[in-house]
Amino acid sequence: MRVKDVIEARQRPLDEVREQVAQRWRAAERHRMAEAKAKALAEQVRGGTALSAAAGTAGLTVETPPAVRRSTNASDMNLPPALVAKVFAARQGDVLVEALPGGYAIAQLTKIEKVDPAAESAEVAGVRDQLNQGMAADIRAQYLQALRARYGVTINQTVVQSLF
Repeated sequence: MRVKDVIEARQRPLDEVREQVAQRWRAAERHRMAEAKAKALAEQVRGGTALSAAAGTAGLTVETPPAVRRSTNASDMNLPPALVAKVFAARQGDVLVEALPGGYAIAQLTKIEKVDPAAESAEVAGVRDQLNQGMAADIRAQYLQALRARYGVTINQTVVQSLF
């Protein structure tokens, strides 16, 4: 590579950036208006209007996803991960609003299904295995840390690396 020329930093004139500034301003205004509309619709639903009725008057559609689980991949369900996190912090009947790349999502938690941990489903068994493995790893790490602190163990990483 060779440097042929150095161009000093400068503030570009408005004529050069006018279209970019206008596009960003329009995008910010659309975002602001969408947020205001979403919050207004959410307030209607909180006031007792059915979500489908409020969406219908605004010309929007309502999608009902299948049951959302903590292990659900939100992208497969077309749900933003932040909205899924809010769902698990909400109570039944709560109305949630979340920003999306192209607008806003309004959700209402209509039903909470409690999982029966006594039921031996594949999911419960999988979670139980993960918890057992995690606890075992934590206990092992704490035990090793206590032994190293008690006996002053040092590891010569150079020798260990030369073995592998």
